[in-house]
Amino acid sequence: MRRIRQENRNTPQFFDESLFTRMKRYGGLNPCDDERFLEMSRYFKGGKFLDLGIGDSSAGLLLKNKFKDAKFYGLDFAPKLIELLKEKHPEIEYVVGDCLHTPYEDNFFDYIIAGELIEHMENPEDLIKEAMRILKPDGVFVISTPEREDVTREKAVDFTHMWSFELGDFEKLMGKYGKVEEFVFTKETFPKIIAYCWKNGSTKTL
Repeated sequence: MRRIRQENRNTPQFFDESLFTRMKRYGGLNPCDDERFLEMSRYFKGGKFLDLGIGDSSAGLLLKNKFKDAKFYGLDFAPKLIELLKEKHPEIEYVVGDCLHTPYEDNFFDYIIAGELIEHMENPEDLIKEAMRILKPDGVFVISTPEREDVTREKAVDFTHMWSFELGDFEKLMGKYGKVEEFVFTKETFPKIIAYCWKNGSTKTL
């Protein structure tokens, strides 16, 4: 885990503008990440599913037909984006919010994903701590992030990334919360780390 940028350019205004542009390009949600989202959701068996820092993710929509009794949520800090998503996909419960201070109760979700979010955080550990607070015991928290962006940063197009990660980092970051598995997903232009953490079966608030 290595800091690669000091200036934090992650603002709601920036992501409102950039994600609107991308949604216009694709005519809706970005289909390029669908295979990764399905991989991240492979252990979902039903219940309450949160896409944290949802952006233009289609994860909930990809799963809702298979899991008809499940409830799908999406949270992001970009208000115009969330307003648009609510209009287009009312079957998902979208919320404007801070991923470090979410509006949900302790032990609320069965499954949480955070795709391409942790590298934008000023303090990545704070994101993990909040996700674990709202995740049920034995629930699953899943992260994806570019692999070794400190090595390939000259090729990266996203100047909002603050951190670079490599295999082993998420065992260190999440191991105290439960069992961790991580691997490199290579089916996109840039390799991504996907890390799963099964929260320990304790009812104590972390």
